[in-house]
Amino acid sequence: VDGRVTGAMGRDQQLGGVFVQDAWKFFPWLEAVGAVRVDGWKNGDRTAGALSPKLALHAKVHPSTSVRAAVYRAFRAPSLNELYRPFQVGTILTAANDALAPETINGGDVGVETSIVRGLTMRATGFANWLDDPIVNVTLADGNRQRQNQGAARIIGLEAGVDWRFLHDFQVSAAYTLVDARVIDGDPDLVGKQLPQDPAHRFTATVTYSNPKLFTAMVQVRVLGAMYEDDRNTLPIDAVALVDASVSRAIAPGLELFVAAQNLGNETYLVGRAGVDTVGPPFSARAGLRLRSAAW
Repeated sequence: VDGRVTGAMGRDQQLGGVFVQDAWKFFPWLEAVGAVRVDGWKNGDRTAGALSPKLALHAKVHPSTSVRAAVYRAFRAPSLNELYRPFQVGTILTAANDALAPETINGGDVGVETSIVRGLTMRATGFANWLDDPIVNVTLADGNRQRQNQGAARIIGLEAGVDWRFLHDFQVSAAYTLVDARVIDGDPDLVGKQLPQDPAHRFTATVTYSNPKLFTAMVQVRVLGAMYEDDRNTLPIDAVALVDASVSRAIAPGLELFVAAQNLGNETYLVGRAGVDTVGPPFSARAGLRLRSAAW
């Protein structure tokens, strides 16, 4: 059982829930997990509730390979910020909306993970979600925006990743996500549009060398695909690839010297187009000492 009360701007919100979960092992290689949660939400004189069940299966089909699947339903109440606090980015004002309803999501996923080759782990997961009453920053006639519940959206996609450890001290990790997130019900002008600020492609790759007697070094590439700033898909944000790196070395027990840099290529890229284009951080570097204590 859990509950919490949050307060801001002279308002308060009460949330509480009851959760129960159990697991069954039908065979040595097959396990099922079932869970159900009941939530309640109160904001002023408005109340709402939700039932959130989940069922998951995990099968060890081979000593090195497992398959999993799950179906679920979840609930999110609007925050006090979304209900009462407006904000402005650039020249565009986004108004709050005290009539917002909770979001609910119904979905499922299927995945597989395998380590057939020693030191190499591969995994992939496909998922499909249906989001009812998503809270979206909707563009108004005057060009400003307001938080509104917008019909329904469908989010389908694939996640894949690989980790490879070799030569004892080296590790390569890569992950890729493909997502198609679109409005499927609501304002006819928005149906078929991509959800704002949600790129279809995300990719990361990291190479790490770690030897406690020498040093730890890491190089990471981050790729963020093209997306739209706004709900009407009129303000595109181009894809970008960024490279980061860091090196650290222990110089005493619990004391580490580090140097790190972000955006090594000094790429100029957009992160927002709310009336005024906003660019991301340029090349930056920092160095320092990091103290670690088992007592902390």
